[in-house]
Amino acid sequence: MFRKICIFIILVFILSACGRKTPPFSIEESIPKKFSFEVKPVSTGFELFVSLPTRTKAGYPLTQIKKLIVKKEIFSPNGKFIKEEKIKLNPRIHTAANTYFFLDSKVKSGLCYRYSVRVVKDFLVKTDFLAGKLLCWQAPPPPPADFKVVKRDSAFELFWKGVKESPQVNYQVRRLLDGKEKLFSVKLPPFKDAPEFKNFLCYSVRGVINYKGTLIPGDWSRKVCFYKE
Repeated sequence: MFRKICIFIILVFILSACGRKTPPFSIEESIPKKFSFEVKPVSTGFELFVSLPTRTKAGYPLTQIKKLIVKKEIFSPNGKFIKEEKIKLNPRIHTAANTYFFLDSKVKSGLCYRYSVRVVKDFLVKTDFLAGKLLCWQAPPPPPADFKVVKRDSAFELFWKGVKESPQVNYQVRRLLDGKEKLFSVKLPPFKDAPEFKNFLCYSVRGVINYKGTLIPGDWSRKVCFYKE
């Protein structure tokens, strides 16, 4: 009889323990794991690519983010701080891709910007701000005018009108050869190329201005293509 009572007590204890919830994680353990972001100048402003965290410091999956805070510090060209702005975003974590894209087109010529990013999981749980480097902005050069490509036997020669009033402008030639893209840096036209292609070959060109170390691209010119006969 005594043995049966002991077995009964042990079973009750085991069954009651199975229904208990796992103790909650601390704030430190719930903080999203390390993440990263990149800032890229484009013709319309600065693009931010944020690689969102998918796990917490404790190692369990991070299924939801309350918001993403982008801190935008604005400086004069000589590095003097002007003001700070905060941009609040609402990204969604997806199992197939965890990269979040944001375009900041509210930039002015002659000013410099530094972006920092923070991930907020909930009211109490958030990461520190991750800071990027300082980038400066100037209006990008217009698309090169009178762009043309002349075929000479198996070679191609590219011509366009450069931006004469801005000596800081260089150029990028984009070559699309049978679906594979390659970029060439060019100081001034013309540009000569002699590739072999099976199906098609396309060229376009754009200006890139160097403003205080930030390379700001303009829009691409029209595309000129050749097809294998």
